[in-house]
Amino acid sequence: MSDIPDTQATKARKAFQWLAYSERPLHIEEAAEAAILGPLGSLNIKDRFASPYDIVDICSSLVSVSPGHSNKEFEKQTRIAFNHPSAKEFLLDNSSKSPRAAVFTISENQAQTLICHACLSYLLMSTGISDSPGDKSTPYPLLSYAGTYWYRHLMILSRQGKLRRSITALAVELFDTKRSEHLLRDVDEVLANGPEDPSAIRPGNLHFPTPLYYASILGISDVVVMLIERGDDVNEIGGYCGSPLHAASFNGNIEILHSLLGYGAKVDSICGYFGSVLQIASYRGHGEAVHILLDLGADVNLACGYYGSALQAAAAAGRAAEVQLLIEYGANVNAGGGAQGSALIAAAEGAHKAVVQMLLENGADPNGHGSDGTESALHAAAARGHSSVVGLLIDAGSDPNAKYGGSESSLTAAARGGHKDAVQLLMRAGASVESKDSSDMVVQDSALHAAIMSGHISVVELLLRRRLTDINSKDPKGRSPLMKAAACGHTQIVLMLLNKGASIRATDSNGSTALMIATDAGHEGVVDLLIQRGADPSLLSPTARLWDNDSTVDSNDGLSNATGRTDDIANSDSSRPTIQLELTEEQMNVLMSGLSERQTDKSAQNLLQTLQKSKHGIPKPEIATGSKIQRANTFGLDAEFDPTKRIPLDKLQRAFSWESDDDDDDNTRKGPRRK
Repeated sequence: MSDIPDTQATKARKAFQWLAYSERPLHIEEAAEAAILGPLGSLNIKDRFASPYDIVDICSSLVSVSPGHSNKEFEKQTRIAFNHPSAKEFLLDNSSKSPRAAVFTISENQAQTLICHACLSYLLMSTGISDSPGDKSTPYPLLSYAGTYWYRHLMILSRQGKLRRSITALAVELFDTKRSEHLLRDVDEVLANGPEDPSAIRPGNLHFPTPLYYASILGISDVVVMLIERGDDVNEIGGYCGSPLHAASFNGNIEILHSLLGYGAKVDSICGYFGSVLQIASYRGHGEAVHILLDLGADVNLACGYYGSALQAAAAAGRAAEVQLLIEYGANVNAGGGAQGSALIAAAEGAHKAVVQMLLENGADPNGHGSDGTESALHAAAARGHSSVVGLLIDAGSDPNAKYGGSESSLTAAARGGHKDAVQLLMRAGASVESKDSSDMVVQDSALHAAIMSGHISVVELLLRRRLTDINSKDPKGRSPLMKAAACGHTQIVLMLLNKGASIRATDSNGSTALMIATDAGHEGVVDLLIQRGADPSLLSPTARLWDNDSTVDSNDGLSNATGRTDDIANSDSSRPTIQLELTEEQMNVLMSGLSERQTDKSAQNLLQTLQKSKHGIPKPEIATGSKIQRANTFGLDAEFDPTKRIPLDKLQRAFSWESDDDDDDNTRKGPRRK
C-alpha cells in the first residue's frame, strides 16, 4: 500500500471497494471505469486512463489479472481480482493500522453506497436520460454490470436501513415513465434480475409500467413513499402484474402494501395476468398479505385472471396454508373457470396431494369437470402419472370410467403416458379397458392402443397379462393393436402381440395387413419379423418399397428385384424360387468361402452349390463390376457387402426364403418354411 502514490490513492480505494463487494468478478475495463467515477457516480471522460491496465499498476501488488478462456462474451475478457484472500481481509479489518493503511480501510455500507450510486448514475447518463458529458458515441464499459446488478446493491442498502435521499432520487429518476421506456429499449439488461420472476417487471402488453409499479415490484419502500408523496396514482394500471398493489402482493411486501392501501389503492381492482390482488398473493404463497387483504374486505370468490379465482391459484401452486385460509373465509371449493377448470383439478394436475385432500374434506366434488368441459381431477392426475393422487381420488369416489371431454378415459390417458402404477390403480378400481360401439369397433383409442402407439412396453405387457382387453380390437379406422405397433415400428411389442395370439392376417378399413402397413412405413425389422411368423408377402403391391433403396417387391414370387441391374441366378429345380444378386466377383468369392465352412449345414451347402453352378455358367449371371461395394437387393436382405468382411449366414438364410433339404426327406414334399 505504501507504494500507491498519494495522487492515485482515491482511485485505488474505489477499485478496492468494487473488487470487495461486486456481485460478480470484474473485467479490467470495468474496474478501470469504476475507479474514475465521481463521488455520486458522475463521469468525466477526461479522467479515464490511457490504458485500462493502468489500474493494475496503481493497485500495486494487491491485485492480479487473468485472461478469459470461455466462448461467452464476458468471459473472453481479462479479469481483475485480489491476488489473495488475505488482501481483502486486511482491507476490511477495522483494527488499528498504520495511518497509511487506514486510508484504504473499507466498510460494507460505504462500498455498497458507492457502487449503488455509481450504477444508477451510470445508467442514467450512459443511456442519455440525464444531462451528462457522455453521448451515444462514448463507450460505457461499466454499463452491462450497472444494468444487471444495480437492484441487488440497492436492496442490500435498503435492508441495512433507510436509503440515502440521493440514491432514492436517482431511483425515482430511473423509474420515470418516459425515461424508463427509453432505458429499457436501449439497455435490455436493466431490471432483468430484479424480483424472483423476471417477467413481473417487463412491460405489459397494453400499459407500460409506472414508476410506482417499478418501485413496488422491486420492494423499495422509500421510493414508493416518495412517489406517492409527489402525487403518483396508486391505482394506475400498467405492467405484467397490473398495478402497484398487485406488484407489492407479488412479492408479499407488507410495508409497501400498507402504504398503498393507506393512500387509497383498490383492494379488488382487476387487471394484469393474475386478475385480482388476492389471487396473486395466494398464488405466491404470501399468507400474511392474503390475511390482510381478506380482513380489508377482498372478495374471496372474485372470478378473474388466469387461474379464475384465488383458491384455484393457491391450489395450482400447492399453497396448502393459503388454501385453508381462503376456505375459512368462504371460498367456493367447486367454483369453475380458470385455466384448469376447478381448484381440485388444479391441485391434482400439480400433484399437490395435501391440497387435494384438504379440498375433498371441505366438499370438493371428486367427479367435477371444468365449466367448459375440461378434464376431471382423476384424468388430470392419471395423464401425468400422479399415482398417489389417483389413489386418493378413487378412494373419494371418482368414477374411473368418466371420459375427458366425452372421449378419452383416465385409463387411456395413463396408458398413453406410460404410467404403469396409475394404470394398475385404475384397473383395480374397475376402469373399463375398452369402449366399443355396435360394430365392435373401439370408439376411441383403448388403453392398449394408446400404450402401443406411445411404445410403452411395460404397460402393454400389463394390459395383456390381465387379459381384460381384446387383442384384436379395432379402432374406428379398423386398425388392430398389431397394425398400430407395426405402423410405429415397435418390433418388441409386435413380437409380444404375436405371442399372445394377435391375428397376423387381419385387415383394416382399407384392406391393409400389418405387413403392408409396416412395409409402407419402412420398418425393416417389423417386416422381417412378420414374414418369419407367417405373414404372406405375396399380398404386397408389385411396387411396394420394403426399404429405402431401389428394390421393389415382385408380387408373383415375393422376391426383391433390383430393376434393370441384375439377371436371374436360375437353377435346375423349378420348384425353388429365383435368387437375384448384385455382387462383385470378389464379393461372390467371399460369400462362397463363408458358405463352404458350414459343412454340416445343408441349407448353406445347397446355396453354395447353386452359386457355384451359376458362377460356372449353368447359367452364368451378369456380375456387376462398377464398384467394389454393391447393393444386394434380395428379399429381406438390404445391406452393403464389404469384400473384406464375411456376410452373416443367418441373414442370408432369412433372405433366401427357400425350402430346407431337411423337409425333403423320403421325397415327402412339405410347405415352404422360413429359416
